[in-house]
Amino acid sequence: MISTKNDFKLDEEVSRLRDLMKINRYENAKYVFYQTCMLYFMGYNKKTISLITGMSRVTIDKYIEIHRIDPTLSKPHLVPGPNCKLSNNELKEFKKIIKDNSYTIKQLINIAKEKYNISYSDKGMRKLIDKHNLNSEILIGGKNYR
Repeated sequence: MISTKNDFKLDEEVSRLRDLMKINRYENAKYVFYQTCMLYFMGYNKKTISLITGMSRVTIDKYIEIHRIDPTLSKPHLVPGPNCKLSNNELKEFKKIIKDNSYTIKQLINIAKEKYNISYSDKGMRKLIDKHNLNSEILIGGKNYR
């Protein structure tokens, strides 16, 4: 069989996705995202990928579409995962509160609990901060979040 340019590009993409899977093996959402895309580019159909990963075909379609938009998954808002616990109005209000002052993660967790009666873990609050690009206003132990 004669190799074509497309085969080379697919092999290159599969190799890149394998590397990203190794890097992100402890971040489950990204790992599954890269695994799904890698299986798709290796030629598996969506039904087989669904059986391997245990995800619905709708989710697989969503992941492949996200990969077409942003192959490096560099935009936090495209990262797959559950929706925010805060409503849109609550989130806008929460952003205003954050912009007015500097807070630690623990303080933000307490604010969310007291004001909105929503519990966040440290990790959950950090994900919320990353997903909505609130990094610059957050302090951890007196130092900037990033």
